[in-house]
Amino acid sequence: AKDILYVRIDRRRKFPATVLLRALGMSAEDLLNYFYPSEKIRFDGKKAFKQFDARLLLGQVSSREIRHPSSNEVIVKEGRKINKRAIRQMEEAGIRELPIALDESIGRVPAHDVVDPKSGEVIVECNGTITAEAFDIIREKGIDELDLLYIDDINRGPSLRNTLLLDKIDNAREAIIDIYRRLRPGDPPTLETATQHFNDLFFNPDKYDLSAVGRLKLNHKLGMTVPLEQGTLRREDILAVVEYLLLLKNG
Repeated sequence: AKDILYVRIDRRRKFPATVLLRALGMSAEDLLNYFYPSEKIRFDGKKAFKQFDARLLLGQVSSREIRHPSSNEVIVKEGRKINKRAIRQMEEAGIRELPIALDESIGRVPAHDVVDPKSGEVIVECNGTITAEAFDIIREKGIDELDLLYIDDINRGPSLRNTLLLDKIDNAREAIIDIYRRLRPGDPPTLETATQHFNDLFFNPDKYDLSAVGRLKLNHKLGMTVPLEQGTLRREDILAVVEYLLLLKNG
């Protein structure tokens, strides 16, 4: 519901899945760049370009006319969707950058903090939104390259980003204590006891065992080749489960 991904541990009350992922030591920036590809945008005066990436272009609407660099033949008209044939023509023509509308970055989400190169001040935080005002500042400061997350409703929906916006956790320590409070509401947590409890949940072979059959099923479902003796979970397993659910949501 509402494009938010939740998790339950031991059938307790659900909480945002990104809290669990943060407890594994991942920052918001790590998570966004793990689950979403990014597009490189370059500014040159009053023109803007994005790096050619065949994986991301299919189905995108071209905001500018795309022409063959040698013959000047129109490959994609402005406002038209980019199809497989157009992508193949661009690859054959050796196109490395595509022209885009100057303001196409407005409303997008940066993959990393956008920083003023002189003062070091953060103009737009990673997972923030580039507003029209922020875009004007970016141009004034002479920033000529941006890394923007590619979030679309076809392949990679906004669920993970929405979940990150919902959770109010800043780091792994806060996440581990938050999980402990949810699972042991009566106990006042210390970082040491909370960390020990969290590790015991999934990562301690004395307390947790998938069994060879469980690992086999997990490998089969997620397309992995982890040895069957690996009875505890790994961070990669949990990330793969989340990715599977995100892709499932998008069909």
